[in-house]
Amino acid sequence: MEDVPQTRKLLGQVLKDLELVTERQIQKALSVQRAAGGKIGELLVTMGYISREELTFGLAVHRGEIEPRHHP
Repeated sequence: MEDVPQTRKLLGQVLKDLELVTERQIQKALSVQRAAGGKIGELLVTMGYISREELTFGLAVHRGEIEPRHHP
């Protein structure tokens, strides 16, 4: 039987699912990323949409290190 690669959500989608950012905030950060480069998580922090702690939490969920839940 052939191994089927697992699809993983993009970090922005994980942060949105956790209700840490909105679709509009993700789109604004993606626009900046297209123009200037950078990592989406860092851009969201720099733009003031999420805190460094929220990014760390979102990254841990994204990597599967912890179970998703709504961050307080």
